[in-house]
Amino acid sequence: MGSPHEIKVFTDHKNLEYYHHPQRINRRVARYIPRLADYHYQLIHKPGTQNHADALSRCPDHTNGEEDNADVTVLTPEVFVNATLSIQIDNRVMTQQLLHQDTLEEWATPYQLVKSGKYWWKDTKLVVVDNTALRRGVISLYHDLKTAGHPGITKMIWLVSQDFWWPDMKLDISAYIQGCATCQANKNFPGNLKPPLFPIKTKENALPFETITLDFITKLPESDGYDTILTIIDHDCSKAAFFIPCKETIDVKGVAALIAKTLFPHYGLPR
Repeated sequence: MGSPHEIKVFTDHKNLEYYHHPQRINRRVARYIPRLADYHYQLIHKPGTQNHADALSRCPDHTNGEEDNADVTVLTPEVFVNATLSIQIDNRVMTQQLLHQDTLEEWATPYQLVKSGKYWWKDTKLVVVDNTALRRGVISLYHDLKTAGHPGITKMIWLVSQDFWWPDMKLDISAYIQGCATCQANKNFPGNLKPPLFPIKTKENALPFETITLDFITKLPESDGYDTILTIIDHDCSKAAFFIPCKETIDVKGVAALIAKTLFPHYGLPR
């Protein structure tokens, strides 16, 4: 700022050369112009083909890229097993067709199936017979493999329908994905609303421990044979708390016994 030496700035944005010419500008640019006026510089346009700004990455001792693809494994060997599985599932579908020719002949007219050689097709799609295990195997091929990525219902229907067809396949695909533990645990479902909250309303003139809340603190280091703490809190009156040691395997009867032993001698039975 205020330097007597002019600084030359090379840019590939030619329009920047005209920032100080009379023109209609927005307020943000109008604030920039007075600020830039404090600096002694000259903007010089240089086309991008001539303006190699990334000089550090163009050092002469850097590689010229001739060996970029040498000894690079794009897909690991186990991924290529997917191609073998695909061939196997085709063979299984065709084998099952030979065992269910009667069913396929019944489907031919209502579903417009075509028999080519020994096998049945729906347009260009191989028909999968009524075999639950086989259909789940087809769906698994497009959904569970490492290269599949657990697609959603819409994409799965599109993927499977490129190669296979069977009646009500959309229902089978939807049920399979809805039962996939990985999908349910990791995918977001924006349409699902949060469950409503039902807060416990405070009761006026409540007696101590007339209304209680309880919870467990678990996974604690074992001490004197206990690894869990039962917490009992007075909800309406004093907010006082009891912390009772117990075991994580405690059941309903055990909790009731602890309450009777610890709480009732002091405050009596709830009313």
